[in-house]
Amino acid sequence: MPDNDQEYDKESVNLWVDPERKARWKQFVDEESDFQYLSQLIRKAVEREIQQSDDDGKAVELSENVVGHFDNLQNSIAELEQVMQEAEKRLSGIEREVRDDPQVRQLANEVFEILPSMDEIKHYEIHIADGATPPEHIAPRAQAGTVEGIADSLDIEPHEVKAALDRLQQDTHQVHTTDWNGETRYYKGE
Repeated sequence: MPDNDQEYDKESVNLWVDPERKARWKQFVDEESDFQYLSQLIRKAVEREIQQSDDDGKAVELSENVVGHFDNLQNSIAELEQVMQEAEKRLSGIEREVRDDPQVRQLANEVFEILPSMDEIKHYEIHIADGATPPEHIAPRAQAGTVEGIADSLDIEPHEVKAALDRLQQDTHQVHTTDWNGETRYYKGE
């Protein structure tokens, strides 16, 4: 007869398993687990399975919640894309205005006149490397083909030269760039 009242509240469950499986379970209880009895192992395994099933149901609820966040994020991205497209249109308009600006066109012509050829850049660099001063009839800084050098030769701001060079590159296939000692150099094609 049981000594405490709790044992009266329990019910018995019978399991039919093949002898090899029962022997493997029993070996696990005897050698590798914290369980004293095979019934403890079975109860724990059943509870773990139920808990995992409950957790899977919660994961579905969570994923529906996450889907809502993704929808919001997708809407935000679509709005951002629209803003970017509008900004791109405005920027294109500004570029057209700058490109069509008569002052930029006139400056582009002036820049083109003093823009060196690749051979002139090489000649200039050889003089500089030797420590010599390039001949006086050459505007030395312009012959380097740098934006700053061209700006100094024309006594204008570098951003104005850059706009003129951009215009020349868009309008003609005669203005090219090269990388020389880590610096961008502009030159006329021959």
